[in-house]
Amino acid sequence: KAICRQLSENKKTRINVIMTGVIQNLPEMVEETILRIGQEAVTNALKYANAKEISVHLNLQNSSVVLQVEDDGIGFDPNHLKPSDDGHFGGSGMRERVKRAGGKLDLQSAPGFGTKIIVEEDRNYQCKIFSLKGDPALLCTSPFKTDRKTYWVHY
Repeated sequence: KAICRQLSENKKTRINVIMTGVIQNLPEMVEETILRIGQEAVTNALKYANAKEISVHLNLQNSSVVLQVEDDGIGFDPNHLKPSDDGHFGGSGMRERVKRAGGKLDLQSAPGFGTKIIVEEDRNYQCKIFSLKGDPALLCTSPFKTDRKTYWVHY
């Protein structure tokens, strides 16, 4: 809520924030992902969408966290996303960030119809550091992945 207040200072856009469910500690990677995606979605709506109203809904469920950010702005064609060059990670960066955290992202928009971003993250998402052929790597598990395991090798 504080971030939404800060982002909307001196703006004419109304931001509604609703939190439902049981507030509990989240895995650091999940918390960071939800925070950054929400921040980016609200920033984009304020900066580019000419939105009059933005709704942010955070639903903390037993096994997952669902963030929904929706605006009544000008919308865009999500099939023509391009990487951002201004320090923000944009739509394609959002997808990559959510994927790294084992979640799912649904981005819905069309010119003239606003934008809705839904992120679902597993509350029990876990990563462990291990050695893969002598290189440090992460093993991350999430029920959202079909193979339940994702490997990232860090050089």
